[in-house]
Amino acid sequence: MGTTGLLATLTGVVQLEVAGLFTKILERYGDEEEYPYGPPLYITREVIDNPDTPIRTWLRTYAFFKPSTGFWFIVVGTLAQVAAVWL
Repeated sequence: MGTTGLLATLTGVVQLEVAGLFTKILERYGDEEEYPYGPPLYITREVIDNPDTPIRTWLRTYAFFKPSTGFWFIVVGTLAQVAAVWL
């Protein structure tokens, strides 16, 4: 139980870092003066998934682009650690 809590917390921290990294990339390529027609095509393909695969798109959105996912991993991991210590 303790290991599960630690791994969930670690996963949340890593996910927040990943989400922050994508935010920096979007801020850089979102500059309309430098890229008036949007980001380069290879960046756009990484940001926008294939619309024909809605499950994979939903999973990538929540795994990589939503900082709240990382926050909830940290909360669940901390609660699991508390439960492991007290049970």
